[in-house]
Amino acid sequence: MANMLKKIKEMERQELSRYRQKLVMVSMGFLFFIAIFSGLLWAYTNYAQGERRGLVEEGIRALSFSNFDKASAALEKADQEDDPYASEFLAWMYVSSGDYNRAAECAERAVLFKRHTAYEILGDLALLGYGKAQGVSAAISYFEQGAIRIANDEAAQIKAGTMITDNWYEGDVLNLSALDIRNRATELFSDMVYRALAIIPNAPDFVDFVLLAHKKGAHKLDLIMGDMFFVGNNKLASNAQSAVQYWQRAMDNGFDLAYTRLAGAYWHGYALERDPQTAFDLYSSAAANHDPVAQYALALIALRSNSTANSNVAVKFFSSAAAQGYGPASTALGVFAFTETNSADSLDRAVSWLKIAAQEQHDMSGRMIYDLMLMAGKGVTKAFSTGFDDLISIAPLYPPAQKIVDLLQERIPAEKILSQVMILANQVLRGNIAYKEGDPIFELEILDPTTLEPMDRPFTFYESVDKLSPTFKNHFGALNFTSVTDLSKVDISGEPLLDDALVKVIIQYAPSTGVSAFASDPHMPRPRAPKVPVGYEVSDFVPPVSLVQPMPLRNEQGALNKIQ
Repeated sequence: MANMLKKIKEMERQELSRYRQKLVMVSMGFLFFIAIFSGLLWAYTNYAQGERRGLVEEGIRALSFSNFDKASAALEKADQEDDPYASEFLAWMYVSSGDYNRAAECAERAVLFKRHTAYEILGDLALLGYGKAQGVSAAISYFEQGAIRIANDEAAQIKAGTMITDNWYEGDVLNLSALDIRNRATELFSDMVYRALAIIPNAPDFVDFVLLAHKKGAHKLDLIMGDMFFVGNNKLASNAQSAVQYWQRAMDNGFDLAYTRLAGAYWHGYALERDPQTAFDLYSSAAANHDPVAQYALALIALRSNSTANSNVAVKFFSSAAAQGYGPASTALGVFAFTETNSADSLDRAVSWLKIAAQEQHDMSGRMIYDLMLMAGKGVTKAFSTGFDDLISIAPLYPPAQKIVDLLQERIPAEKILSQVMILANQVLRGNIAYKEGDPIFELEILDPTTLEPMDRPFTFYESVDKLSPTFKNHFGALNFTSVTDLSKVDISGEPLLDDALVKVIIQYAPSTGVSAFASDPHMPRPRAPKVPVGYEVSDFVPPVSLVQPMPLRNEQGALNKIQ
């Protein structure tokens, strides 16, 4: 009986051993299968990742060489396969080339992959009325989100030692603090805001955007804030004192245009005691930095000085300003070529300058004069209808144009109007006639917001030229400070003026601050280009020139521009 029990136990032991062996073999087979499957999956994943990476690299290279069709095809395919970087480059390419609906789709997808440069694209699109959230507040919100996320990403890279270029932190990485990151975010936010200023299509949005961005702590807005206080708008009362404070801060922060702003304030005495010498010094500094408004101001000052030798200096400054695209300077050169030179090519040079001023540099004064030349056939093929139609189009914008139209409708010959306009323009530029005081763009009077009656603009310290110290007049020349002329006493070769408004054809009659009214001339978005991802073999990516250079938002027909 005992032997029987032993045999049974031995059989059970052997059966259990066989079962264990089978289990081990099955487990080993299963593990082998898992290993094979994992290996195949790993190989496929690496292959797929390599394929996606190759597509992105191909797309970025094509983009660098402005081959947008090839770039789009490669990046779109990579994006369909969920490459985390493709949508970021697509969004940037589409927004910069004018496909705003597709840019919005790609940017919204890019932020899901935590590609934070896409927030700037969404902000730009919001200002243009594209994307899920639109308007000024949405744009500012996108910029804030993008700035803080990018700053945090960069801080993490700095701490990990992987941020090779653009490392903005110079201290020990162990001391990198939340305050440093916030300061970096403010810098990034300010850059996004500044780049976006050029794309805003209307004055109300521009004012709201600047004020909200300034409230949120954006830098680089001092010059614009000063301009807004100087002009005044529906949100800010005109306040020259605040304007000067902002301009001073802008100059201290390295904004060259602030030199001209302050020069104009000193020249005319806006919120500062009138000081032509300080103004002259500031204009000179600005002119040395190639500011055409300052060069034009110095040209007028030289032209009206006590020394006739300064006429050559004036021409030099006018020419330099005109070469930089400043229309009033081209107009001035055209006027002088027409009225003061007698060479065989004088008329041709006058026509050339005035055509450039009118058609390329969009100067209102040059445009009115060139229209008169077309109607009179003076130096150009006569095209009365062309000139007349253009005058009618600008008449609502500037009263002298309307007066010229009225004179033409009274059957006054275009030749006679042109003759008087040219002589008066010469006299205004030389300072022999002054039709008003103050900055050429923004007059001393504004409309009272309550009564809508004219009221003095609140410029503290403003003094009429009649009260200016003789010392300044002796030093700079009395014609630099001509009192407002009694136009009833002005005649041309014994004939009365056809209309007093003809004196006002020259708009830039005096040195100015350079402040200009908001011009509805929006440009295409130009957000910062994304960086090539770490590990991707594209070492020579340079954003194509056509996607970074300024480009008007709309063409002459009013349609949105697109870059193919």
